[in-house]
Amino acid sequence: MQIGQAVSADFYFCDYDMENNEQVIQDCLEALRYSGMTVFETVKHEFDPHGLTFIAVLAESHFAVHTYPEHRYMAVDIFTCGSGNPISTIEELRRRFRPLEHEVNSITRGVKVFG
Repeated sequence: MQIGQAVSADFYFCDYDMENNEQVIQDCLEALRYSGMTVFETVKHEFDPHGLTFIAVLAESHFAVHTYPEHRYMAVDIFTCGSGNPISTIEELRRRFRPLEHEVNSITRGVKVFG
């Protein structure tokens, strides 16, 4: 048994206009919903001259994305405890943002809670 799963992804050399922050947010929200996650609240911060941090509080836990358009790089973090599929969220984001390279890491959380 486990409490949850933490998944992080690094997207390198994205073939996507990450300077359009509203489209990035919309694509992230659609990817979360596609994966069966429920979004409760969101917050965003737009950096000057570019870049975005977007965080969503989920029924399943939370999601964060950080964009660096000047490097064509995106960092994604998802923690889930319950339903929802963070790996399918990452795959949907990869399909949308089209990185030339990507790395995905997953950590099982809370294993010792159940002995």
